[in-house]
Amino acid sequence: MSEQRDYQEMLEKAEVLNPWFTEREIRRSLRAISECYLNERILAQWLEEYGISDGTRRNVVGIVAAGNIPVVSFHDVLCALACNARVRIKLSHKDQPVCRYVYRYIEQEGLAFDFAETGELPVADKFIVTGSDITRRDLQSKLSHVPVLARGHRNAVAVLFGNESGTELMALGHDVFAYYGLGCRNVSKLYLPSGFDPCDLLENWNASFPWVREHPLYVRHFKYAKAFHTLMRSKGVFSGPVALVPGKAVPSAIATLHFEYFSDLADLNLRLRADVGSVQCICSARDLSEFKSVRMGQAQFPGLFDYADGMDTMKFILES
Repeated sequence: MSEQRDYQEMLEKAEVLNPWFTEREIRRSLRAISECYLNERILAQWLEEYGISDGTRRNVVGIVAAGNIPVVSFHDVLCALACNARVRIKLSHKDQPVCRYVYRYIEQEGLAFDFAETGELPVADKFIVTGSDITRRDLQSKLSHVPVLARGHRNAVAVLFGNESGTELMALGHDVFAYYGLGCRNVSKLYLPSGFDPCDLLENWNASFPWVREHPLYVRHFKYAKAFHTLMRSKGVFSGPVALVPGKAVPSAIATLHFEYFSDLADLNLRLRADVGSVQCICSARDLSEFKSVRMGQAQFPGLFDYADGMDTMKFILES
């Protein structure tokens, strides 16, 4: 009963602090952590890759965590602890209830590690910083005296070829709508083959993601996007649950999805190369010749080796 009460209290506090953190999205994050990070066999393979063994504590790693999705800091914490580091973490206030619940649960399981939360920027030998581009630059300036692994803003993109099945398009919908589009691995832009009708996507998604269309904040953002692009005479599609708008930029506003067309594979590769610095991962139903991709529906289930922004967190902690 105590565990259930603690869980319910966490849910209530989380949604008060951050209305995007509904129980559905918190459970989604906890499931991804459990399945992708805490599999004993995969953990052993991951640790073996870096030659990790028990030993004395290494340096103090300071983590300045983002708060865009629940427990988004978990992979960084796991990396630091795997390297026998002492962890000092500054949580985003938007994510404090969920993180405290998860990290307290780990401590209660009897795992011995040196982990502490700090209210201010911690004192540490090296830092892992995640946030907006402005936050990243500001903290890099403040922490110029120590090694810093700093990540900015990225998103996922998806490539369609026009022959995807209904199941694959539905899976892509989860890559778009999980966490209401707030994660760095959420698809924010589509590359479509010439002649592809974006309305086909909305027909597939319209009745399948009611929880998105029922969220008051999401609805507000969707209405704003529809009104704005209507006034701007954008050639978009606004029948919901997302505004599909032509655009070359990878980042998109909440409830908005950019798309652009490609004529052939050479044209597609040219466009992907131009955007690679803004892309966290690429979703596609088939393999791409020049770029690593993940299957549709898997964007929010990264593995231990899927380091954010392509920066090897373990290598940074062990070698910097």
